[in-house]
Amino acid sequence: MSLSVADMAAMRETLVESLPDPCAVIVDTLVDDDAGGHRIGSTTTTYVPCRISPRLATGTGQLKDAETEQAGRIITQAPWLVTLPANIEVSAKDQIGAWDGRVFEVFAVLGRRSNELATLVTCRLINEGVG
Repeated sequence: MSLSVADMAAMRETLVESLPDPCAVIVDTLVDDDAGGHRIGSTTTTYVPCRISPRLATGTGQLKDAETEQAGRIITQAPWLVTLPANIEVSAKDQIGAWDGRVFEVFAVLGRRSNELATLVTCRLINEGVG
């Protein structure tokens, strides 16, 4: 049995109403700098409701660490899971600005599907914001 367009819209609306915080999806657009490189040409910011939470290892209640490479070194950091409304344009290296000043860098968009109710992204904290 497939869901109707109206059913999907109602489910997405319910999910959006449950997202407690505002955030900004920040996308930098690169343009040629006429010297063989690139520079940030413009920044697009989309304001949406969200939920930001630490990502826990399945069934343990403990934070799940993620390893990333920075400057040739492996860095271990607890990732964050950000829930956004369905079909939000977001990709790796975009940033998410939280209402409290924290800034997160997206490193994965999880399982895009045609009938998604929410967009889930895994991020790392890059700015603590205002304490």
